[in-house]
Amino acid sequence: VTPKEPTVGVESEDVIIGDSVMSGLVLGAGDRPFFNLASISESTSVQRTYNTLMILINSNSRIPTSSKITLTGLKGTLPMTESGQIAGMHPFYFGSNPLWNHASGTLVLEVVSVIPPNANRMFAFEVKNGFAPQAAKQVYIAVKCPAGGNSGWCLWDGVYIPY
Repeated sequence: VTPKEPTVGVESEDVIIGDSVMSGLVLGAGDRPFFNLASISESTSVQRTYNTLMILINSNSRIPTSSKITLTGLKGTLPMTESGQIAGMHPFYFGSNPLWNHASGTLVLEVVSVIPPNANRMFAFEVKNGFAPQAAKQVYIAVKCPAGGNSGWCLWDGVYIPY
């Protein structure tokens, strides 16, 4: 992290904490929240079969509870399986009732546990591939933080995920 103005450092006889450690969103001296990494992969491209879509994210800022993570551009798939559950390595960050609209290809996840910054987090969900082959889609991911609290610094710019 490159410190920005203003920066803050702490020094005492026992501890020295430099300005690069002390700068950040908490002190209002860091960058706006953004994704360091956002990728998507699938388990199969075979038509009319179940397909696990795996999403990997890494952000420069924590994503607070009650935030909504929205993925758009997932058109051409049939509704999620009956369970409708989020799986993968880190499903516990999300609520148990994702909102899936297969007509628009949109998935909305509610964050129920703070997602820490600068750490890879992977989650997955299952769809059923359509009846005809299709070209790769442009998938967009964005975060909307809850109103109040620290939402003033949570102005996320969404990104297109290579798919």
